[in-house]
Amino acid sequence: MKDLLYEAYLAADAPSLDDMTADIEADDNLAGASSRDTISRIISSPNLPPSQADAVSVAMVLARRAAWNEGDLAARVRKLWTEAGMYTPAGR
Repeated sequence: MKDLLYEAYLAADAPSLDDMTADIEADDNLAGASSRDTISRIISSPNLPPSQADAVSVAMVLARRAAWNEGDLAARVRKLWTEAGMYTPAGR
């Protein structure tokens, strides 16, 4: 999921965190209410975002900026977020 979000970020011409925050704040239909710091962690941290809604909101903003299909990217991020949360490392 992190690779997919970073690919979308690059395809969107690496928008600034402030621009992405403004995009999310301007859209009342997005479930997540990501702060600038949360967006930064979603894009750059190797850890799974704690909120699926925030990850999907970031994905939708990036899809719009990259002219990708929003619904498709949102569905892929939801699926990958769930799969990552269910992952059990070997030996457990």
